[in-house]
Formats: sequence, C-alpha cells, structure tokens
Amino acid sequence: MEKVKSKVVVCLPGPCPLDYFDVFSSRVSKIIGYENNKEILLIQNSQFNHIDRDVTFNLGDILDSPVRKTWFYDFDFCRTILSVDKSKFEKFRDCNFSSTFCTRYVGINNTILILLRIMKEKPVSITRYSDGTIDVISDKNSYHCVSYKENTKSASMIHILKNFKN
Repeated sequence: MEKVKSKVVVCLPGPCPLDYFDVFSSRVSKIIGYENNKEILLIQNSQFNHIDRDVTFNLGDILDSPVRKTWFYDFDFCRTILSVDKSKFEKFRDCNFSSTFCTRYVGINNTILILLRIMKEKPVSITRYSDGTIDVISDKNSYHCVSYKENTKSASMIHILKNFKN
C-alpha cells in the first residue's frame, strides 16, 4: 500500500485497524473505515485514541460510501465476485482501488473477466508470470493481480490493484 498516492483511503480495516493502518504511507491523512458488524465497530472505535490520523468508522456497506475520483478504495471483500452488488460496485469504475476476491467456484480468469465487465472495460492483454502475478491491460485501465492461498479459509484468493493508464 506504499504506492497509494491518495490522501484519503476508504477501506474495510477489520477488527485490528491499528495493524491495517500501519501499511499506509504517511501521505494518507484521512482513513474512512466501513464495517457491517456492530461488535467489530465497537472494537475499532475503542482504538481511536491510538491513531495519529483523521479516522472515521462507519457502520454499513463500503459500497454505499461516497465516490470521489481522488480517493483510494480498498475493497477487501474476501468473497467471490459473484456475491458483490454489481450495481453498487460499478460506480467506482473511475476511481483507483484494490480488491480481494475469493476465486473458489469462479476461478481466477472468470473473476478478472467479470470485474472488467462490471467496470465496462474490454480486455486487451492478460500476461501471466511464473511468480503467480498477472497483469491485465484493458481498453481503459491496467490491473496488477496476485493470486494466493488464504490459510485460514483454505481458499484461493486474488488481490487486484487497479492503476489508471497515464
């Protein structure tokens, strides 16, 4: 997350936000967190006085957050792309974001192709590397993908970072 150039990050920090916030560079001055679970939100709020940045936690769906082209969104869904509300997700197509999806039952290729369809993009090239990373060039953007095994769930995951073409 050192490459995040935005000063505002919208994210799903989970129950240990201090660890999560440490991965962001000092350029990030405002963090807006979302959480669907009230108990986890209470844990997050209890850690406010230990955070040296402007931080706001919200109860609700991150896909209901405001859309700002200058903000960076970290959609750590950890579920299949098929379970994501596509009508809400597509509104972020002009924003920089990273997203994590479970590829079980869908597969890596289909996850990438579905993401491009949601973003209203067409694939131009898909390059696979021996280390498991994948670079995807669409007609509008580029994506860097890392596939990995999630030990706690024994699931195959893919982390996708969107970068705008200059």
